Amino acid sequence: MFNKNTFWHKQSDFVRWIICVFLIACMLALSGCSADGDEVYEEAVLALENAEYENAIRLLNSLDEHKDPRNIREQAENGLLRIEVDNALQAGRFASVIALLDILPDFPESSSIREQAEAGVYRTGIITDITNALNHGNFEEVLTILDRNPQFEDDTGFRRQAILEIERRDAEEQLSLQEDLTTLSEMITEMFQIVSLEIHTHNTRLLKVEPRGLLNPGTITVVLEFDSIVKFGVANPETIKMRRSDHILYVDASSIQIEVLDSIIRNTEQVDSFYSNPIIRYTQAVITQILEEITSLEKTMEEQIGSSELNLTMARRSFMNSFEAFCLGLGLSVVWENT
Repeated sequence: MFNKNTFWHKQSDFVRWIICVFLIACMLALSGCSADGDEVYEEAVLALENAEYENAIRLLNSLDEHKDPRNIREQAENGLLRIEVDNALQAGRFASVIALLDILPDFPESSSIREQAEAGVYRTGIITDITNALNHGNFEEVLTILDRNPQFEDDTGFRRQAILEIERRDAEEQLSLQEDLTTLSEMITEMFQIVSLEIHTHNTRLLKVEPRGLLNPGTITVVLEFDSIVKFGVANPETIKMRRSDHILYVDASSIQIEVLDSIIRNTEQVDSFYSNPIIRYTQAVITQILEEITSLEKTMEEQIGSSELNLTMARRSFMNSFEAFCLGLGLSVVWENT
């Protein structure tokens, strides 16, 4: 005989059994996800311990909202910066080393590395001052700089070079004052064919690159450091107009044509980069685009440095000072005309 109450009781037991099975399945699934996340996190920890910093960050990025209780990401990022400190020190980019040390927390070698970088900055500054003095023919200034900095190790022979130049200049002062203008002109032409003003600068530029082909556009800001060298001089000294009266040499200043003899950009290095959009990543296409932008920047910088009115004015003044010093060494006073 059909029992209505018994039928509905059995149906309710079946529904409760289905719900229990469903809840158990959900709990197992969630437990598996958590276990997988913990496993990946432990891989990131191991990568950090093995100094595989980029791999550690990559693993953390795959965990989405997974927490970082052991602060692995910051340690990995500091590890990458620490490697960059060593690279910059080896490359002689001492200012970059100091800037990176200011960002990083202290580590056992940070004090000694900072001392090396500061010593490198000091030495680079001394070499720059000496090089500028040599380029301007201020050989006594070279000796003054070296005497003022006795701790500077003159392993490149700057003192010897300055002394040789002074001796050469003194010897030229003993030349006969009876040379006619033609001979004097030939001497000046020969002398100043090899004289040029060189301007050496170390530059830092920010280059913004917008990767092509991305659905969500953004920019990569690349920090570049590079050296620029510009050589100025008179390509044809024989065109300088002069006339002599006794011990006075009258020179037409307007006939001095300063030219850029050479303009060079070298040692271009990417020292840092920043992303405006977190989805931007370096791909071969992005790297190629950055290289194209760097090449364009180098060309632009060559044109700007070489065409600078200030640089041309400095080169003209340097040439005229060297010209006067050379003539004074021959016992001649220079009077500039058409200045």
